[in-house]
Amino acid sequence: MTDASESTSTDAEVDTMLVAGTPGSPYTRKLISVLRYRRVPHRVRWIDPAARQTGRVLPKVPLLPIVYFDPGEANSPAIDSTPIVRRTENLFEGRSVIPPDPALAFLNDLIEDYADEWLAKPVFHFRWSYDEHVDWISGLLTYWDNPALPSDEGRGRAKSFAERQIARMPLVGASSANTPTIERSYREFLRVFDLVLETGLFLFGERPSSADFAIQGQLSQLVGIDHASKALADAVSPRLRAWTDFTDDLSGFEPVDAWIDLETVAERLRPLLLEIGNTYAPYMTANAAAMDRREERFDAHIYGGIFSQPVFRYQGKCLSELKCAFAGLSSNDQERVCRAVSQTGIVRMLDW
Repeated sequence: MTDASESTSTDAEVDTMLVAGTPGSPYTRKLISVLRYRRVPHRVRWIDPAARQTGRVLPKVPLLPIVYFDPGEANSPAIDSTPIVRRTENLFEGRSVIPPDPALAFLNDLIEDYADEWLAKPVFHFRWSYDEHVDWISGLLTYWDNPALPSDEGRGRAKSFAERQIARMPLVGASSANTPTIERSYREFLRVFDLVLETGLFLFGERPSSADFAIQGQLSQLVGIDHASKALADAVSPRLRAWTDFTDDLSGFEPVDAWIDLETVAERLRPLLLEIGNTYAPYMTANAAAMDRREERFDAHIYGGIFSQPVFRYQGKCLSELKCAFAGLSSNDQERVCRAVSQTGIVRMLDW
């Protein structure tokens, strides 16, 4: 069976996956787009982001999306989009979203993590920082769960949800002091990603990777929903919104079998890799260093200024896993990766 063929189950216990999430969750959108592209049988249940009502056993940390691989309740529910995507790679054949070249696969992991962990900051910032948009977005997120809610109840739920999210903003670094950095990084990302798309349909060639879908998940909010971030994207190019909508459902897309080589990728993605080295790399490194010192806060040097926030332990785990993946490469593949990201600031993050 070729990579471009239709996916089929290779595990007798897997029937139709249930994905519980919300359209306002970039990680839910990322995962659903992966499953659509790979033609993995699945069902989607939109749920209340506050109540997390799935009708099944909930995970200890009920982050969205929640995935039930087994049609019953025997298997534990899964969270965290990246390991879920990797698990589907093992369970279903064909239309893979992971490049077979180990060095290219590592770059895919790196960019996927950048999208999941750094691009989430502009989503949080633009969604909750502008008072004139808060009522609208909190109402949309509420009515996505149940469009038939009575207006009074809908307004009450929306207000409570907005208050909870705004209270969390400092915890993820979406503070007023960090606003210039977050907004500059978003504008820079829009600029460089538009340049990347002008040279090819996806990051690694004419077929999508999990990193493409991670970016698509964040852009589904940034260029498709939230007013302030959408206006900035619209000013750059309509291509960004078009690509986001195009990538949302690739179930009918027939990819070519080949992935482009690492050297071509490194040249095409140079502007994006430089931006990753300017923001995500120093941020993740400073967070991990503060964890090692058992500190509660950290300062990262980004764009010549200071980005400060509380330590984020999950992102320390993300960096540790990236380093382990890099250490697991052959020495030749490590050297290939380092040449691809040379003079971007990324190599220092890997302690190589």
